[in-house]
Amino acid sequence: GATEAHAPERLAAALADGAPIARALDTVGAEATIDQALAALAPRGIAATVALKPGANRIPISQSRLLWGRTLTGVIEGDADVARDIPLLASLWRSGLLPLERLIEPYPFEAVGEAIEDARSGRVVKPVLLLDDDGVLAPPAAPGDLVEALRDGQVAEADLPALWRALPIVDAAELRGLWRGTGLSTGHRTHRLLERSGWFGKRFVADDDVQPIIVERPDGTLEADAGLAGGGASLRLAEHDGLVTAAMAYDTRPVVDLFVRAGPDALLGVMTGRGTLDAGRRYYFLLERVAEPDARA
Repeated sequence: GATEAHAPERLAAALADGAPIARALDTVGAEATIDQALAALAPRGIAATVALKPGANRIPISQSRLLWGRTLTGVIEGDADVARDIPLLASLWRSGLLPLERLIEPYPFEAVGEAIEDARSGRVVKPVLLLDDDGVLAPPAAPGDLVEALRDGQVAEADLPALWRALPIVDAAELRGLWRGTGLSTGHRTHRLLERSGWFGKRFVADDDVQPIIVERPDGTLEADAGLAGGGASLRLAEHDGLVTAAMAYDTRPVVDLFVRAGPDALLGVMTGRGTLDAGRRYYFLLERVAEPDARA
């Protein structure tokens, strides 16, 4: 999904203090805007143009803009892979990350004239005509808070891989502190193991000082279970499903947990490594940052 949108005359100022961008989408189709999009790209970045104008609409391109492996490509109808993209979009909507109901305005079919006028005037983004006469006009709403939806089990386990892939990456330095864990793949054997152990979460002290399994004892105290974890762990960057993000590698086990951001103080984690699949499924979990317990209590 797009992370920023800029009018052509404001693009240069917007990018002046920022890093080069990996992907740019031109919706104007003019020489100036395509040149700006190419100029803003990082090495090996890709600019796509979706604007269709009458006629040939020839656009001269400076060869220097294509240096460092930059690419200009055309797109029609999004070049979508329907079998891949429709389930992905549906899972993002069910997770609350793609609230399409905010973009559409339903109209009964007999109000087609009003719908067209509202679209032309800009009063609505996307009018939708309903053919049914059941009187139901309000579209269903996506969950409003992703972390709450994950914590409460409102996100289907089948949607977790696509959700993980769609969330922002994190840096290892952002993980410092104590995190409370919630298992999301409740049918996975790892979930049953952690529940029996009294799993509380994880503690990240430094890149080379991680307590991967913190358990809560019956008296409420928290301690690292080094026996269950096989020792400690360390932080690094690793790749999974096309994303390079912060990862936690166990010291003595062939297991790597990778994290993406689910909220300001929440992470969505996935367990990878040899022997971590259960019936072909990975284990996903939620981490929420919490304050360290008061040592004086």
